[in-house]
Amino acid sequence: MIRTLKAAMIAGVACVLAANAPTALAQGGKKPSVHKLPGGASSLNETYQDWQVMCQQGSAGARCAAVQQAFNNQNHQRILSVQLMPENGRTTGIIVAPLGVALAKGVTLQSDGQKVGEPMGFTACVADGCLAPVSFNESQFSKLQNAKKATVKLTALTGQDIVLPFSTKGLSDAVARVNTLMH
Repeated sequence: MIRTLKAAMIAGVACVLAANAPTALAQGGKKPSVHKLPGGASSLNETYQDWQVMCQQGSAGARCAAVQQAFNNQNHQRILSVQLMPENGRTTGIIVAPLGVALAKGVTLQSDGQKVGEPMGFTACVADGCLAPVSFNESQFSKLQNAKKATVKLTALTGQDIVLPFSTKGLSDAVARVNTLMH
């Protein structure tokens, strides 16, 4: 069970990292510098309160993300994954929502009941869930990380709104650590 969970987490991080890799090339027109994990590690997993920093070393260098996942207490299936990483003055990442969501409605992040940015559309669904890329400027991310209550709002195929809470405890430290590891 733990191996399966860890594999799912690594797969989720791989999704966000792969999704963001072309962005770095497109924005700068040059290859990003190759980063290595401390001590020559092939992977890294650290906990910052309710967030984890997960990194994988690959041939193109280390890639890291701050990750938080929520699971159904009854069947232990993942119902939400929030994966974030600082990139060029923004915080980008991906939301992995459960299957069975209304794709056209997208996903909205809320900080203390207020929208953070515009609703984001889903780009694909895979076996683990439906993917929605996110991107926040400094002001938007500041609102999110200082929130007392943060949620992901989406719509089920039945039309019912679903609000999934996630914790911001440790978010600032986790994203700061990702930034340190990647620069």
